[in-house]
Amino acid sequence: MSSLGDNAYWNWSESSEKFDYYITGLASAVVVFAMRDIGTEEVGVTPYGLHLLSIAFLLACIFFGLKRVEATNVLKLNQHVRLHAQERIGAHNDPKLKGIVYNKATGEVYEPGDSDAVIDKALKEIASTVEPVKKCTGRSKTFYKWRNRTLIVGVLGLVLAKVWAGYQASQSITVTLGDSWI
Repeated sequence: MSSLGDNAYWNWSESSEKFDYYITGLASAVVVFAMRDIGTEEVGVTPYGLHLLSIAFLLACIFFGLKRVEATNVLKLNQHVRLHAQERIGAHNDPKLKGIVYNKATGEVYEPGDSDAVIDKALKEIASTVEPVKKCTGRSKTFYKWRNRTLIVGVLGLVLAKVWAGYQASQSITVTLGDSWI
């Protein structure tokens, strides 16, 4: 991959990570804001019941947001292991290397036959990351979808609860005023 491609990937990755933290933080702030209206009213098919249900959806949104961050971090760890193993294979497959090889970064010395063992070990590491990468990718996508769904339902539920409560209050005032004038 070119350095331009690398930069584009890392910019996307960093932006995606920041967006995940932002949405999870936003949901947390909305929960705190909504919790200030919690009282000791009867729970049922009322605006208060819808308000509590909306808070539950927002708490689920926070859970899914944190699980997405976790799945994404595990995915990046497995991708790092895979990339490191591929780099070792590339370093030991260089046809220019003959005889003893000295790794300046780690201080390791490799005999001519050691490269095959290093390549075999790296291939096993790559094979061991295939399934976790697939699993984490799927989990990350699933948590992303559920986080967004529960956020939308929770916020819409809070808005509907407020509108419903206002509508009920205006109906009770109208009825009371109407009865007092008769």
